[in-house]
Amino acid sequence: MYHFFPHTKTYSIGMLGCNMRCQFCQNYHISQKPYIDTYNGIHRVDIPHLIDDMKQNNSIVMSYTYSEPIVWQDSMISIATEVKKEGMYNLVVTNGTFSQTARDRVTPLVDAMNIDLKGDEAFYAHYTHSSHAYRSVIDSIQHFAHQEGIVLEITTLIIEPIHTKEMIEEIGKKLKEIGVKVWHLSRFFPNYKMKEMKHTSVSYLEEMVKIAINCGIEHVYRGNVSIDDDKVITCASCGTLIERSLYKTLASYNGKLHCPICNHQVYGNFNYTLAL
Repeated sequence: MYHFFPHTKTYSIGMLGCNMRCQFCQNYHISQKPYIDTYNGIHRVDIPHLIDDMKQNNSIVMSYTYSEPIVWQDSMISIATEVKKEGMYNLVVTNGTFSQTARDRVTPLVDAMNIDLKGDEAFYAHYTHSSHAYRSVIDSIQHFAHQEGIVLEITTLIIEPIHTKEMIEEIGKKLKEIGVKVWHLSRFFPNYKMKEMKHTSVSYLEEMVKIAINCGIEHVYRGNVSIDDDKVITCASCGTLIERSLYKTLASYNGKLHCPICNHQVYGNFNYTLAL
């Protein structure tokens, strides 16, 4: 997350399982059967211990990630409730396939969310074995994009040549229509059932990034590349590059960051005064 307490520590946890079967899964050993049946890297920890460990590590954000939090949402909600009681923050990294009930349960506890929008409807059907997931993900993006106090960022893994210019343009227009402000486009590297695929070239990723920018998304970032995208935020109004070293100086007590040139408010939460 580049627009939610960037460059501060987060305490990340995960459990087993996922409701998708993505052929390119990077964490298949903890998300996919039969691997999770034999995985022995999970250990049981009670919630007070998690909170204490979080504080000892000087973290103010608990991240629910690695596998799919929707699958273990009851545990996530129990932990997130205690995190909020301590005045700290919850960040959810998810595939976005929330039911309406799940969205209603999670929304009051979430401060930031990164949703994977994997492709268009045909992509979901072929590469995730979840033919109806696309609509659910779009509904979730629509929901969380307009929740007061929640910072939303979207990530799409670009697989060359499966993610075409037309697909990215279609997705970009949809995200712009919804009101999404931050979109990460990441390079694919061979994994799981797609180990024979070639990794996505930097030049191909750059083409997709240009399309995303042309769609009008305010903040577009490259992922899985050596370019230090996270060192600057570009003002969506005047184009000024805001160095990360200035975030703390420019951010106000309530976490709002303004461009030093045109005073445009940058999307996100940059409240460093709350860091432990």
